[in-house]
Amino acid sequence: MNDFDRKKTIWRVLTFSVFGYCGGLGRSLTGRQSFISDFSAGKFIQTFLTALPIFFIFAIFEEVGWRGYLSPKLDALGLNRFLASAIVAVVWATWHLPYIRELTWVYSTEDLAGFIPRFYLVCFSFSIIFGELRSVTGTFWAAVLIHAIGNAFGHPLAAEYVQTVAGMEYFVSISNGLVFIVLVSLLGAAINRWRLARISLNGRT
Repeated sequence: MNDFDRKKTIWRVLTFSVFGYCGGLGRSLTGRQSFISDFSAGKFIQTFLTALPIFFIFAIFEEVGWRGYLSPKLDALGLNRFLASAIVAVVWATWHLPYIRELTWVYSTEDLAGFIPRFYLVCFSFSIIFGELRSVTGTFWAAVLIHAIGNAFGHPLAAEYVQTVAGMEYFVSISNGLVFIVLVSLLGAAINRWRLARISLNGRT
């Protein structure tokens, strides 16, 4: 793959990931169980742009460890993407546990006994995508970018605008509801399948 094709591939995957993530959020908000109230586009954009540099810095520190160091080590052991992602997810999610109550995603009536297991699952689904981004681009910076955008987009929504019917968080939460987890996992699996298909095709040519 020449440099021009590689750059096109990187931008396609990044764009696909951003739209897929936003689509997952949108699908989680459909129906009567989860909805946005008192939404102001101008205020939200201002909050997003203010939060983005902060979350970008946080994402750098996280992704240096998860995708910059741990993922390549697991790949070097010959583990497939999904097993490697599961290991990274366990470390990643466990690292959040001491301050889990500080996350704006935990704005619900749900207790931690229900929230935490799905938090591990959502870390697994994002580990697939972020691991694929690192493999496609050859750097962890793509994961940093998507990680920061996702946090800057999702945290203000969860903290300020989204209301979920009590008892339905497990299904439609915009951060770790089952709908969101399944959609993000499918996106990661699709990118994985596409990447492996390209490798196979290039190997035959």
